[in-house]
Amino acid sequence: MIKYLEKEDIEEYLDLLKDSLTMAPDSFAETHPALNASLHFEAFIKVPKSEKFILGFWDEGELVGMIEFERGRVLKTQHTGTIGHLFVHPGYRKQGIGKSLLFECIKNAKVTSRIKLIYLVVIENSESAYNLFEKVGFHEFGIKPRAIKVKDQYFTETLMYLEI
Repeated sequence: MIKYLEKEDIEEYLDLLKDSLTMAPDSFAETHPALNASLHFEAFIKVPKSEKFILGFWDEGELVGMIEFERGRVLKTQHTGTIGHLFVHPGYRKQGIGKSLLFECIKNAKVTSRIKLIYLVVIENSESAYNLFEKVGFHEFGIKPRAIKVKDQYFTETLMYLEI
């Protein structure tokens, strides 16, 4: 089941966020515990869902996947939005959960935010994520070489967009 995360979901969110940043540290710009996760979560739930939201995929009462959306912050970018932090727990991958979260996020962003473009960033080693975004219709429009540094290794970010 997919639903918006609300205030009462904070513990499940923090657990899954910690898992994502621990299990896939090369896939996200933030690190655990550098990200102030409680404040991050509160920033998403205290504003209208037309501005930003987090969707979660629940399996038998357990949060196993999530995706974040944020609409452009200033007037001239409010026709755009950004998807971030798509993560599905490894034990639940290859079941269509990521794709379901992505489609639901796009649908909700289109309806609630009335946006025309969605942007996202994929780290170069995230081939399965890149393939998923491409299958859904996202197009590559640029790269940021050496955008992320993990220990002594650099990773390039691929910039993608979807017109809706």
